[in-house]
Amino acid sequence: MKLRCTDPGEPSGPGFYLKLVFLFMKCVVYRSVKKDGYYLYLEFGKKLSDVPGELLQKFGSLKQIMLIDLERKKDLQQITAGKLSEILAEKHYFVYIQSPEAIEKIISEKLLQDS
Repeated sequence: MKLRCTDPGEPSGPGFYLKLVFLFMKCVVYRSVKKDGYYLYLEFGKKLSDVPGELLQKFGSLKQIMLIDLERKKDLQQITAGKLSEILAEKHYFVYIQSPEAIEKIISEKLLQDS
């Protein structure tokens, strides 16, 4: 949803626009069936094809688990609703990995690739 300020007397500028967009931001949450603890937050109205293919391959099959209205939700597990809205407005998706073991595995795989 894009909003535009039409009254010249009202505040304008990118900050104002982003605040309006965030008021109506929703996202769809997917869970990876292949990897336990992997979640993908996708801006409402976007398609999975908008997410980089390499990332989707790592996730494997995805199952939609919920729709979140970020206006009503203040905080999620590891991120505030405001920060998530910013990320979704910019990238249209956000990856959340719940498991510390999974994060350690990703870091070790990345270190092995870089060496």
